[in-house]
Amino acid sequence: MLDHHGTGRILFRNSRQTVQGFPERERYGYALTGHQNDTDLQQDPRFIWLIDKLTASVKTESSASLKGQKALLICKHAQTAIDLEQTLKNRAGIASAVFHEGMTIIERDRAAAYFADQESSARLLICSEIGSEGRNFQFVHHLILWDLPTNPDLLQQRIGRLDRIGQKHIIQIHIPYLENTEQHCLYRWYDEGLNAFRSNNSAAQPVADKLHSELAEMLHNNNQADIDAFIAKTQALSTEIEAQLHNGRDQLLELNSCRKDLADELIDQLNAYEHEDVLWPYMEDVFECYGVDTEFHSPDCFIIRPSDHMRVSHFPGLSEDGMTVTVNRQIALAREELQFLTWEHPVVTAAMDLVLSSETGNAAVSVIRHSDLKAGQFLLECLFIVECSAPAELQIGRFLPHTPIRVLINQHQKDLTETIDHRSLLETGKNFDKQQIVNFLNNQRLPITKLLAAAEQKAKTDMQQLIDDATKTMLDSLAAEIKRLVRLKKVNPTIKKEEIEHLKDMTMLAHENIQAAHLRLDAVRFVITS
Repeated sequence: MLDHHGTGRILFRNSRQTVQGFPERERYGYALTGHQNDTDLQQDPRFIWLIDKLTASVKTESSASLKGQKALLICKHAQTAIDLEQTLKNRAGIASAVFHEGMTIIERDRAAAYFADQESSARLLICSEIGSEGRNFQFVHHLILWDLPTNPDLLQQRIGRLDRIGQKHIIQIHIPYLENTEQHCLYRWYDEGLNAFRSNNSAAQPVADKLHSELAEMLHNNNQADIDAFIAKTQALSTEIEAQLHNGRDQLLELNSCRKDLADELIDQLNAYEHEDVLWPYMEDVFECYGVDTEFHSPDCFIIRPSDHMRVSHFPGLSEDGMTVTVNRQIALAREELQFLTWEHPVVTAAMDLVLSSETGNAAVSVIRHSDLKAGQFLLECLFIVECSAPAELQIGRFLPHTPIRVLINQHQKDLTETIDHRSLLETGKNFDKQQIVNFLNNQRLPITKLLAAAEQKAKTDMQQLIDDATKTMLDSLAAEIKRLVRLKKVNPTIKKEEIEHLKDMTMLAHENIQAAHLRLDAVRFVITS
């Protein structure tokens, strides 16, 4: 049914109801008396409340203590954020970091890093509305809303800085407001009318759009009876729109958007893949080989920088100032200024390209001891690569990726590839006279050339088998897809004839490119037995 209706051709965005892993929320409202004072924050009741909240250690049923906790404070304007940070530091001796749109990207990164550092004295990060866009702080679970926007989407964006998959704690939202003010009205509307603090209301913005003028009038008049009536109207409209959105859901789309069993299996595979702990040892070997200095920074974090004895003039992706990297995902999520190294990171992929494309290590001489080999023999171990150059849109790597072919042949041109495994050819570690080896290789140039030719012939035979297998896999896969589209076209008008013809052309082109695959000698090792 899913296939016939072609749901894979429709853009679908998952809702929070179908995606698990989001945290719970708790709302704490604080009704304050007095008047707002933006010119002298020390006289503002919210500032007095903030000082008490950050320093008091008493926790009540209706309030959570912030002493010793990290918290994110968001306000509308950059100047408010700057004034708050300065007043907290100068008048109360409380260290905090500030984050607003007037800062450069580097300054913002430094402020976020200073706040994220568990050893830093900054327990509070003060952000402006615009300055906090696109930043995630899920290592924090206390959010202070200094003021409230009139747009529900902006409110959800603020909460979304903490309310993300990966948040380990219940989010505690603190809202100080002055009684009988616009902020009091907004607090009640969001809390009682939309329940926007405790949950994500998908109807909130449509409701706000429909009631925009009434909301502005209600905030201006600040009449208690009008506020109660407006909240009741908001509740009814929100329930109605929520029902419409729920009834308008496409159940087939939701079934196809996330198949939980398959998703869980992929997640398990990714977790196992990420915890193999082989990436950093590999990169450390590469850095050592090419003369890049590595320095321990903190657990799972390292500093890498160019040295004075680089093997290449420039290591790809590495600036002159170097960079600080981590291989721990949780640290990377909390510390945005750190580069998160994965197998897909540009520095890692460029390093592997450098290893593959350079001549470093592609020819070697080894002295080994093996129980099945007599002393005094020599062998040639060759590594060939089957390459298939094709247009990117063919995705030919699905069928014939770059594939290594190993050939081990002795001095009598006998193939020992299947008999002796590469891992069993362990070097003895004994030193040998390099000049003597060079003279010996020069004297044996003709026999070695014949061995290379024999090894290449063996590799070509293996390559042909790879080509045949890849051709069969490609034809089976694409033919099945063509038949599927032909069948679907009879019941689904979105399938076009041109689409089927294009897939047939792609099949022919893929066949031509696979048949044109070629062999390249990538590395060779001259092995002497002892």
